[in-house]
Amino acid sequence: MTAMPHLKRSALIHILVNKVDEEIESHVDYRALRIKVGTELRALERTVKNVLHPYEARYTGATLISMQNKQIYTLAINDALRSVYSAFHGNMKRRKAA
Repeated sequence: MTAMPHLKRSALIHILVNKVDEEIESHVDYRALRIKVGTELRALERTVKNVLHPYEARYTGATLISMQNKQIYTLAINDALRSVYSAFHGNMKRRKAA
């Protein structure tokens, strides 16, 4: 994280968690998988907030993605870009109001 102070003030961070297709394909109990992934994502969120401090406001979230499965990739990349876009434009509105 030593690079963070050197990034533009408007730089945002979004984490892509790859290979979700392998997790999906290796499970038959999708409810258990959903619970497991949810738990792991919450742990990731806590870790990211600690690691990024004092830059945690630049974090826009994490998205599960697959570079092998086109359907998962398309849905995930749209979600990731939407999160970053919303965070960027939400910050722009807040700056204009201030």
